[in-house]
Amino acid sequence: MQNMTSDHWSIDSPRLCLRPFASGDADEAFAGITPGLTRYMAFEPPPSKEAFAAVWQAWLPAIADGTDITFVIRRRVDGVFLGLAGLHRTGDAEPELGIWIAEAMHGHGYGREAVAAVWSSASQRLSCAAFRYPVAEQNRSSRSLAESLGGQPVAREQSVKYTTIIYRLPAAMHEVATDVAESR
Repeated sequence: MQNMTSDHWSIDSPRLCLRPFASGDADEAFAGITPGLTRYMAFEPPPSKEAFAAVWQAWLPAIADGTDITFVIRRRVDGVFLGLAGLHRTGDAEPELGIWIAEAMHGHGYGREAVAAVWSSASQRLSCAAFRYPVAEQNRSSRSLAESLGGQPVAREQSVKYTTIIYRLPAAMHEVATDVAESR
């Protein structure tokens, strides 16, 4: 794999700007991690800003070397924080995609647009045939998102909180990915 430092990973879509997470994003991210949001996530809300700092500070070295990138998702028009997207284990045969959108911002298609943008960009930059996209079996919205991008369920895993469905999204051809991003 080509060395992809975080400065190469800024992504724009029709309505969104995705940039690698930086310390200045911590307060907004912390505020968005609510019990309702994490119902279908592998983690619980951090109990304090200090506890969250330990989490995001551990992200920074992997973001810097491009091996595991957490993106901050903002609306292009006004810079409002919407959530985080992840491109995990970029050196794996099938890197993993992830997303969360703040509860107040649900229902506007931001999650789908953000995942499509990361998927498209990563498909162009990484040498992989597909991506993993794990979702809680009960999370119909996330399952629909994966399916709308051509994801196929390939495995089920039991976690402590829920059963996870692993979707496999084939790497996007550039023309297809551009059409997906522009359709939102």
